[in-house]
Amino acid sequence: MTTHDLYYSSIKAASLLLRAKHEGKNRLKVLAALDELKENGTIYSYDIEEKREGRKIVDIKYIITPSSEFSSEQKAANARANIIKQKAVKNDLKIVDKSKAR
Repeated sequence: MTTHDLYYSSIKAASLLLRAKHEGKNRLKVLAALDELKENGTIYSYDIEEKREGRKIVDIKYIITPSSEFSSEQKAANARANIIKQKAVKNDLKIVDKSKAR
């Protein structure tokens, strides 16, 4: 099964929700979010690897295994997107990438 690695430092840099004064509280919020994703069937499991310097945790690696249902849904969505792109190219239509249209 495919796994995906996420790092606490990256999550914190991108999130406005992890602004607690104590890092332990922020890390608990991440674990709560992962547990919620597991409960709703988005992820099958996750593992944690702490990177330490002495006793201090300097980063955490979250190794996430998506559920088979989620993976199937993503593959189907990507297939539909590719079909749409192929039809657009075939009909000489311009493809607009809305994620870059800002």
